[in-house]
Amino acid sequence: RSSVSAPAWSPDNKYLALTSTMDGNSEIYLVEIKNKEITRLTSNLAIDTEPAWSVDGKNIIFTSDRAGSPQIYEMNVRTKLKRRLTVEGRDRHFVVSIISSVIQMSF
Repeated sequence: RSSVSAPAWSPDNKYLALTSTMDGNSEIYLVEIKNKEITRLTSNLAIDTEPAWSVDGKNIIFTSDRAGSPQIYEMNVRTKLKRRLTVEGRDRHFVVSIISSVIQMSF
């Protein structure tokens, strides 16, 4: 049985990023609202969850345990290239900056 959680609207309201287990593992998916097209953005054995959009809509910030413990990653929506933003929780100032940007976009 699959589940869907943590939906997040893109800044232009054309896409919805979400977490789903539809393929058996918790992954990040992108739903194009107009065409109802679903694209899987992550694909690995780790748990990927909690997507949030960057203010410009070009990137999705998400949590993954692909490094062995939960860390924050940024993924370019177009290229799907990912980069790790935290190192075992030591980059707190940077994370607060990213989270503040996401929160500002939400209001």
